[in-house]
Amino acid sequence: MHAATMDRGLQRCRRSILPENEERMACSRIAAFFLMGCLLSLPEMVPAQARRPMTFEDLMKMRRLGDIAVSPDGKWVMFSATDVDLGKNTRTSHLWIVPVAGGEERALTASLAGESRGRFSPDGKQILFESTRDGGQQIWLADFNTTIGTIGGSHKLTSLSTETDGATWSPDGKRILFVSSVYPDCNDDSCNKKRDEERAESKVKAQVFTHLLYRHWNAFTGDKRSHLFLVSVDGGALRDLNPGDEHEVPPFSLGGPDGYGFSPDGKEIAFEENLGPVPAISTNSDVFTLRLDDPNAKPVKISTAAGGDHSPAYSPDGKYIAWRSQERAGYESDKFRLVIYDRATKQATLLFSNRPQLEKYKLSAMKPIEFSARDGMKLYGYLTTPAGVEPKSLPMVEFVHGGPWGRDEWGYDRYAQWLSNRGYAVLQINFRGSTGYGKKYVNAGDRQWAGTMHTDLLDGKDWVVKQGIADPARVCIMGGSYGGYATLAGVTFSPEAFACGVDIVGPSNLNTLLKSIPPYWSTFLATFHKRMGDSEEVLKQQSPLFKADQIKAPLLIGQGANDPRVNKAESDQIVAAMRKNNKPVQYYVFPDEGHGFARPTNNMAFNAATEEFLSKYLGGRFEPSTADESKLLTSIKQ
Repeated sequence: MHAATMDRGLQRCRRSILPENEERMACSRIAAFFLMGCLLSLPEMVPAQARRPMTFEDLMKMRRLGDIAVSPDGKWVMFSATDVDLGKNTRTSHLWIVPVAGGEERALTASLAGESRGRFSPDGKQILFESTRDGGQQIWLADFNTTIGTIGGSHKLTSLSTETDGATWSPDGKRILFVSSVYPDCNDDSCNKKRDEERAESKVKAQVFTHLLYRHWNAFTGDKRSHLFLVSVDGGALRDLNPGDEHEVPPFSLGGPDGYGFSPDGKEIAFEENLGPVPAISTNSDVFTLRLDDPNAKPVKISTAAGGDHSPAYSPDGKYIAWRSQERAGYESDKFRLVIYDRATKQATLLFSNRPQLEKYKLSAMKPIEFSARDGMKLYGYLTTPAGVEPKSLPMVEFVHGGPWGRDEWGYDRYAQWLSNRGYAVLQINFRGSTGYGKKYVNAGDRQWAGTMHTDLLDGKDWVVKQGIADPARVCIMGGSYGGYATLAGVTFSPEAFACGVDIVGPSNLNTLLKSIPPYWSTFLATFHKRMGDSEEVLKQQSPLFKADQIKAPLLIGQGANDPRVNKAESDQIVAAMRKNNKPVQYYVFPDEGHGFARPTNNMAFNAATEEFLSKYLGGRFEPSTADESKLLTSIKQ
């Protein structure tokens, strides 16, 4: 086997070839059920005969579960639940409590302003929470009865003009760490308050920005920066742990674990901060530690990755700090690894990777591309070239995603890695009709299956050829479901464009495709007609079957015998037409598969046939089929 060959689990990709839009539909259904599970309505049981269909108002009125905290003695679960008042157009969060052993949930708080981020003190005798019940959001404390699960009178701990957020207890329960956005050059709250008042009273409301990042998501950044603060539960002066710092501590986050935490002895904290000169173009958040028992101590950087380091957390014995780490600079979507830092030796080591089997391979880089189609529309996609090989005059596979109302995304892609390992450039175009680029981009694909959606793929191929990366005489088109249709369209409507094609469960006749739609898809029929065409003649004109006599390129076709979406007849028809015209075609029908190949043995066998087929017509490497694969392929070949 070639030295660069991957293990069979990787090289024979085991992913089922499922259309992207169908994957997303399935994921959306799962997400919807998950969301419903997270909505907390707390109603009394309603007799079955009294039930009625749910309205949107019903959905909005359901309480939504938020923060969860378990009491130190393990007897109570405290959580926040948000109430929606449609009449007042408000959402208000309150704290609730429920026994771990089971029982009725009860509201702990009920102020009009609401409460959130409830946390038990280490001894379980107090809780903290955040509330705007007395103006801006502040930290409040209340005694907690561990026997009956109730709270006593609450009192406000902080009164910062810049408000508070992210409050957490110290391990000894004597101090609280929190975040507040302040003016870095202000030394106390009176300075911050005065600055805010001056801005509010000024008649000039224009904002002047001289640097990035001036706006993050839905709010202008302004001149304030988040800092970490420490306050005693007995009150007293606050301590800004990042005085004068012009950077955000912690950086902006869309969720996940806190970006800071106490050591078990409470004498140190770890936090994340991005010191990049232009945070707008940097993902390099680092982990720092700061001694709290030394007022003159300065933060110490302990992480070294070029990418982001996030969510530091101490081990219970205090010997280690763990965090999530990304290797690549500038890529927010880079995969996370788990790093552990030994506080005694001051050494950080990789503890865990979410794909450790990939660490021993030299993977190919996937690069985003953009180009203009022949009608001027800007198109996007990804190009993966073999690692360690000069990207010049390479054989190429244009791999077309399913749907077509889905998309390819940047990141680890098993098919792209497998094919590039075999020596091929892999082109993945998000042709018009793909999702992720706006409604106009999707709608541009209406009734264009054999029109501009097809020519987009040709234009993408030509663009790569013009860059000198691909050999125009050695390009194959391949895909599943809609990608299978695109393969058939490629070799019929543009017979000179491709050296070969690999079609997996692709429809060849759009009229018979729509007529064979299963009953549970009938509600989508109007959408299909809108997107594909509403007359038999329009659909016929876009059907590769009726252009089968134009085919010049050899084809490999894989089909599931039990496919409810693209019936086996779709592949039977094109194969029969090709053989009638003496065109080269290999046809495999898997008797135990549906729309795509779900069984690993079938995936392995078909991909074995695929890489041998590609090697024959494009010249890349292939690994000979095993005896079992050969036996299976022989038994199902038609």
